[in-house]
Amino acid sequence: STCGADESCETCPEDCGDCPPEGLKEGDIIITELMIDPAGTNQDKNKEWFEVFNTTEDPVELEGWAIQDKPGVPGSFFHTIGASIEVAPSGYVVLGKTADQVSNGGVQVDYAYGDGVKFLDGGGSLYLKGPEGEANFVIDGIEYDEEEAGYGGEVTFKQGYSRVLDPLS
Repeated sequence: STCGADESCETCPEDCGDCPPEGLKEGDIIITELMIDPAGTNQDKNKEWFEVFNTTEDPVELEGWAIQDKPGVPGSFFHTIGASIEVAPSGYVVLGKTADQVSNGGVQVDYAYGDGVKFLDGGGSLYLKGPEGEANFVIDGIEYDEEEAGYGGEVTFKQGYSRVLDPLS
C-alpha cells in the first residue's frame, strides 16, 4: 500500500512501502562508483559492479534491500540482496556480478548479485531500494547514458572505465 495524501511516514501504516527503512532517509546510502560497460568480450560482463557509501554515523545492513532498474517496466531487473552485508559508518561496499576476482578483473566484491542485475550498455538506470516492506522507497538512484549522449542530468560512461560519482554535485 501507499500512504494517503494526508499521511506522512510517521502516521502511515508500517507496510506503507513509500517510507524509508527505520531510521534511514534518502541519501544515507549513496551510489558512488559504477563499472557499467567493461571493455572486452561478452565474458567481461562479469566485471560489472557498483560501489555504495554510507553517509551516516551508524552501520547499515543491506540484506533484504533491492537493486532495480526501471521500476514497473517489463523486462527490467530486480534483485533482492540475499545475504548479510553491512556498510560501516562512512564506509564503502562493492556489489558486483561475481566475487571471483579471476573473472571480474580483480575487483574486491563484498556481495555478488549474479545475473540478476544487468547494466545496459546504451544507457539505463540503477536504484537501491529499501528492504522488504519498504521496497518502494528509493535510498539512491541514478540514470546513465553513453558518454556521447552529453548532458541532461544523466551520468555518462565510457567503455572500459568505471565512473566515480561526486555526491556533492
